[in-house]
Amino acid sequence: MADLTDRDAGFRGLKIVREGATANVLAEAQIFEVLRKLEQHEPGRWGELREHMDRYCAGIPTTKKQFNFEGRHPCGTHHKEIGVYALKAWQFRLYGFERSINGKQCFVATCVDPSKKNDRADQKKLRKAAKLAGIFLD
Repeated sequence: MADLTDRDAGFRGLKIVREGATANVLAEAQIFEVLRKLEQHEPGRWGELREHMDRYCAGIPTTKKQFNFEGRHPCGTHHKEIGVYALKAWQFRLYGFERSINGKQCFVATCVDPSKKNDRADQKKLRKAAKLAGIFLD
């Protein structure tokens, strides 16, 4: 049975990836489809990522290898910078930001690196994640 369901988060077209008692993981539609493919074709990596998302959603502390602050980057909204975070599985990264939506803490995935090859984060993807976050910050 599939873990991912095509449910709208009720906020600017975002999809619900995982829900928990203290937080949610949301993604824009294109990233949701990448996650759906991961779930279908790479169940091992999907399982690892799902476990890390579930820890985040339950408010259980995560390690830097599971969820990490990747730095502040310009988001293009009024010359602000935003903190970019990564949810991680083996050679797979979801980049995004945190904010409260409908009264609940959320990680909003705005960029994905489905085949990360080295330990260092791709700075272009971090900047892209921050820039796309600007859409959801108004």
